[in-house]
Amino acid sequence: MAKGQTESKHVYRGIVMDNGDALSVRGKLFEGKVVSAKNKNTVVIQREAPLYMSKTKRYARSKSTIHAYKPAKLEIKEGDMVVAAECRPVAKSVSFVVVEVKS
Repeated sequence: MAKGQTESKHVYRGIVMDNGDALSVRGKLFEGKVVSAKNKNTVVIQREAPLYMSKTKRYARSKSTIHAYKPAKLEIKEGDMVVAAECRPVAKSVSFVVVEVKS
């Protein structure tokens, strides 16, 4: 399992969107840092993962940003560490939902 991804025994159920639709969680589950929380319903999460360079036999830092849906019941601000899970596409670029706030 890559660094930044968590293998959790939690089953996240009962996530509801603002309009009342249920949101089923499946697939990947990862941990990252909130970079932007300016939008009302979405946050931008950045996760870091080590990337092995075989030519130099060293690790480089790889960053990727992911847009995730923010449920109304969670209070999220920039700099928080959150756990996001894959769900059905909510918007064109949003296919993840924040399920837990670590700090």
